[in-house]
Amino acid sequence: AAAWAYVENWRTVHLRIVPQAYLDALAPDDWAGSLTARAARTWVACVDGQVVGVSTYGSARDDAA
Repeated sequence: AAAWAYVENWRTVHLRIVPQAYLDALAPDDWAGSLTARAARTWVACVDGQVVGVSTYGSARDDAA
């Protein structure tokens, strides 16, 4: 369910920024491994048992940050 939320987020937030063909090709399986590896740093928000949001946190990717 968290992987599905990531895909939907990308399709919404990156619309007109990332090529549509790339967004159309995204699948929850693309995120599943990454989320599993970061399970201790991933928060999933649910309302009435349905995933409504997801967030993964960690160190900055930019060494200057």
